Amino acid sequence: MNNNNENSSSDPAYLTADDINQAHSGGAKEAINWPALSAMVLVIAALMAGGVALLGNLDQAPDDSIPEQVSDARLKARAYLAIKDAVLNRLKAPATANFGPYSDASLARVADGRYVVASYVDSQNTFGANIRTRFVGTARDIGGGEFVVDDIAFEQR
Repeated sequence: MNNNNENSSSDPAYLTADDINQAHSGGAKEAINWPALSAMVLVIAALMAGGVALLGNLDQAPDDSIPEQVSDARLKARAYLAIKDAVLNRLKAPATANFGPYSDASLARVADGRYVVASYVDSQNTFGANIRTRFVGTARDIGGGEFVVDDIAFEQR
């Protein structure tokens, strides 16, 4: 290595610009141990990935300690799924059902843990024609994220 820099005279950890230029020009006095350098980089990367994975799990509770309380957004989604299943059970050709996007559905919480969902489904009727049917359903939270569908009303267009 070049000894033009006072730090590089005795410590091989310091590289000067001349050392780098000399290495790139093929005139390096010491060969780089690429296998050892590669192994070191892989070990550091693995340690960093493991640390990130550990840090990512710190805020997650184990499955047995998840609180029973469920957010309103999740309850709305579960009410939507319960009503969607009830709608499927009443269609003439449920295999042809294509529900509108969840983001287009109207979801509201009303009194006594009841949720109202309004959306639509495209499906085939008895004659095989595709029709759009709008529906409004009411589902009741019976605890633990389970819902019972109380009512569904349909409007065909």
